[in-house]
Amino acid sequence: MKSIPATSGLVSVIIPVYNTSAYIDRCLDSVTKQSYNNIEIILVDDGSTDDSYEKCLSWAKKDDRIKIITQKNGGLSAARNAGLDVCEGEYIQFLDSDDKIGQDMIKKMVFAIEENNADLAACAFYNIYEDKTLKGSMKPGIIVGKDIVKSIFSPGFFLSSCNKIFKRNLLISETGQFIKFTKGLLSEDSVWLSEILPKAKRAIYVDIPFYYWYRRSDSLTKGSGEVRLDKRAMTEITAFEKVAKNCKKVGDDVYEAANKRLFVILKQKLFAAYRKKDKKLTKELNTKIKNVLKEYKPSNKVDKIVVIKFKFMRLLYRMNINAEDLALFSKRPEFVTRDSSMEELKEKIQ
Repeated sequence: MKSIPATSGLVSVIIPVYNTSAYIDRCLDSVTKQSYNNIEIILVDDGSTDDSYEKCLSWAKKDDRIKIITQKNGGLSAARNAGLDVCEGEYIQFLDSDDKIGQDMIKKMVFAIEENNADLAACAFYNIYEDKTLKGSMKPGIIVGKDIVKSIFSPGFFLSSCNKIFKRNLLISETGQFIKFTKGLLSEDSVWLSEILPKAKRAIYVDIPFYYWYRRSDSLTKGSGEVRLDKRAMTEITAFEKVAKNCKKVGDDVYEAANKRLFVILKQKLFAAYRKKDKKLTKELNTKIKNVLKEYKPSNKVDKIVVIKFKFMRLLYRMNINAEDLALFSKRPEFVTRDSSMEELKEKIQ
């Protein structure tokens, strides 16, 4: 299908909708009240079984900028891809229907892109759990070249498509088609970003928390810190294997960062498998970790110590000792990087 040419200044906001009737009003209220008016709002109802579709229709009657697409349930990636197929904007933004955005997000982000001749803009965000709120943030300013790809492993830039606005051209492949999201994976954003960001020459970071990410306990990404081992959760490994493969083409330091993330994911799932006494899964994960450690060669002292600590913890688990219960192995943030953080806030964010 031939790509639809961009409409100058128009921002396409693509919102997949699946059984989020309890949250869609909050989401659409935040989008329709944006201080930047030149937007199209593409709602992709992904086979909802509640009254989400009816609520979308109600909003469309009130705001002619809203377009509705319906399809059989195909998952988040399929819904985003459907939105890409019909979007007409010069700029493209993704938003989840159970989240919301600050009133000036689009205006400030588009202005930042245009003022700095950037390919995309990213912003700080609130990571809102039921019992706490974290703020993802990093140093504002221009990011260039391969450092853009490397930034996705920083807490404040983040491995999400939703706290960003992209120039349309960045998302177009050499064949003139949109680069689509891979279906059937958890962390599909990670794979997609690792495919499009190597094309970017300049990005701009806006250190204002415009995106409100609500971590519901019943959502795809879950709100708890529990390490999941179900079939859907295990596709996260496949996703980051793809990310590492894409990052290898960018540069050694980016490849190291990607392998670090893959190693951490495998490590967490391995220890969870040990606790569940799942011998088959521990064997499979140990084989994957062995292969990753052939490629992952940490360049700094802290990460080298993490690998050594992991090997000791694994030994303890093999001896039926839960290493993570020991004070020596208390949980600490794995991805705090220079000029980027995920800090817990004292005040409650609504």
